[in-house]
Amino acid sequence: MRIGIDARLLQQTGVGRYIQNLIRELAVMNTDDTYIIFLTPEDFDSFICPSKQFIKRKASPHWHTLQEQILLPFLFLKEQLDILHEPYITIPIFYPKKMVVTIHDLTVITQVTGKASTLPFPLYFLKVFASRLILTIGLWRANHILAVSESTKQDVINIFHINPKKISVTYEGVDPVFSRVLKKNTSSPLASPYFLYVGNAYPHKNVERLVDAFFQFHRTYPNYKLVLLGKNDIFYVRVQRYIEKLDGMKDVIRHIEYLKDDELQNYYRHAEALVFPSHNEGFGLPALEALSFGCTLICSDIPVFREIFGDIPLYFPSNDTNSLVMRLIQVAKNETNTKRKTTIDFALFRWDTMAQQTYDWYRHIGNTQL
Repeated sequence: MRIGIDARLLQQTGVGRYIQNLIRELAVMNTDDTYIIFLTPEDFDSFICPSKQFIKRKASPHWHTLQEQILLPFLFLKEQLDILHEPYITIPIFYPKKMVVTIHDLTVITQVTGKASTLPFPLYFLKVFASRLILTIGLWRANHILAVSESTKQDVINIFHINPKKISVTYEGVDPVFSRVLKKNTSSPLASPYFLYVGNAYPHKNVERLVDAFFQFHRTYPNYKLVLLGKNDIFYVRVQRYIEKLDGMKDVIRHIEYLKDDELQNYYRHAEALVFPSHNEGFGLPALEALSFGCTLICSDIPVFREIFGDIPLYFPSNDTNSLVMRLIQVAKNETNTKRKTTIDFALFRWDTMAQQTYDWYRHIGNTQL
């Protein structure tokens, strides 16, 4: 088969790690398929095809644009694909051939606030409307849908009334770099104890509430710091401006844009806890990575975290700052036994399993007559 994978988001957080691991695991399978990897011009030269089975093509249109809906179908059709895998919500609705779609979450339509975009309000709500329309048409047109959690699958069913039999859950995994033994940077990266947040600063991530909670916590525990790790975009700029308004927090809350894998491991290993305050998530990769190092996990009490992490985390309502403050204090006082090697079954969360399940659907759809 000729299988196309839309990898334009290869370097983005979340979806990008999913694409990277999918390609890596497909490359070690013993098959005779050909994979066409569609990349942005920025990623084209740096991407190294893992074997002769992989061919790369440039795909210039940016996601969430009218251009991608108009131009991408022609680019995909030119390659005479048997299956197209679209791993993001920007589904090419005019592409007429077989297609598998991965849905990570539906935040773009379930967490609608003016803060979620740099666009003026009218254009922002037009974008939300367009995203919902594209998802509605695209999900109904897709031959099969892969959801990264049962929670995400249920969202797709509830919102778009898709037949549950058309949706399979393929859990994400811990990146192999996090399963290796850390051999360097074994001392704590900070002299002070610290809480850690890893991810972007989109409004649904609830980072400002974490900042508020830490501000209150810091009055009683002034030796602690908060580390925010994520790409320095307009949303982190907003968070930084918010921090600057809080007395004494500018030098206590530290934002880091990028860390190498071994450096990130070290931050996970020595953090007092990873804090994950999101209002909504599709899976929660940073939390799984943190748990692989025995890091304590404080997270919002939302369905997907209950599904993936069970009773391991210290939960708090995502809209309750005081409850989050109490969780921070609980960790500081060492009133929890969760800072240990977790008993989570990591066998459930493997990239090779995800890739095999995905490939099985390639084969099934490819062999099915329309």
